[in-house]
Amino acid sequence: MNTGVTMVIDPGLPTGAFTDLVTSHGDHIDLLKFGWGTALVTRDLHRKVAVLREAGIGCFFGGTLFEHYLVRDRLDDYLAFVDDAGATHIEVSHGTIPLSQHDKASYVERMTGTGRCSPRSATRTRAVRPASGRATGSPRSPRTSPRARTS
Repeated sequence: MNTGVTMVIDPGLPTGAFTDLVTSHGDHIDLLKFGWGTALVTRDLHRKVAVLREAGIGCFFGGTLFEHYLVRDRLDDYLAFVDDAGATHIEVSHGTIPLSQHDKASYVERMTGTGRCSPRSATRTRAVRPASGRATGSPRSPRTSPRARTS
């Protein structure tokens, strides 16, 4: 058995189905990613985040949303959105915009330097950071699971 962090992507599920997923399988989920910018069109995003919080599951928005704000020079607005929504982590990526590894690392460093990112959470492909005022790392200790991968 491996130990690791299990992440699930919400592709925009209706809130009822989302709640059922978390209720049924939340014991196996450490982080949930709201994928592809769906957070911008999810009417009851705060309710979904509350469901996750009640289950002890962290959440973050997919890197595409980070890129959407970054390319428009609105990173501070993005960080405010993240904090307002109650996300516990951030993903830094360059899947849809040109962004050098150096510039990407600078954003990770900027968020790490301001306490917005746990240095041990930063990876080559993304930085997952706790929102301000919250503990660093995964909201729960990684579980031992046959499906979990080590990082």
